[in-house]
Amino acid sequence: MLVTFICATCGKQNTKRKKNDRVYKYCNRECAKLTRFQKDQVSWNKGLPSEKQPMFGKRSGNWRGGRHEDGHGYVLVFAKKHPCANKSGYVREHRLAIEETLGFYLDKPNNKGDDLIVHHINGNTLDNKPDNLQIMTRSEHTKYHRGK
Repeated sequence: MLVTFICATCGKQNTKRKKNDRVYKYCNRECAKLTRFQKDQVSWNKGLPSEKQPMFGKRSGNWRGGRHEDGHGYVLVFAKKHPCANKSGYVREHRLAIEETLGFYLDKPNNKGDDLIVHHINGNTLDNKPDNLQIMTRSEHTKYHRGK
C-alpha cells in the first residue's frame, strides 16, 4: 500500500510504501536532519530559569539522601569534599563515623600495609556505630582475619 504525504522540510509531495502504522513527515534523512538540528535552534535547556534547569545532586528528583550500599556490602555517603571521596563524591560511612569520633581524617588507603583500616567488630558492615568500629593497620587486619 502506498502513502502520499508532503515533506515538512522541503514541501515536496512524496509517495512511500506504508510500513505498519508509521506516519511519514520527511522525504529523506537529510530533510529530517535539517528540521531537527537547525543551526539557529537553541538547546532545550538554554535560557531557562535556574529552577527549570536539569538538577544534579541534592536538587535532583532522583536524590535519595546521598546514602546507598555499594557492591561489597558497605554503606556509601555523599561527601564530595572529603579527601578519601571516590570520583563520584562518596565515602564509606564507617570511615566517616570513626573520623568523627577521633576528630581527624584517616590517611587515604595505600598498598604498603601501614595505612589504617576500619574493622567492624561484629562483622556486620552495615553496623557503623562507633562502638562497633576498631582501627587497625592493614597488616594487623589481615593477620586478624587469617587467624580466625
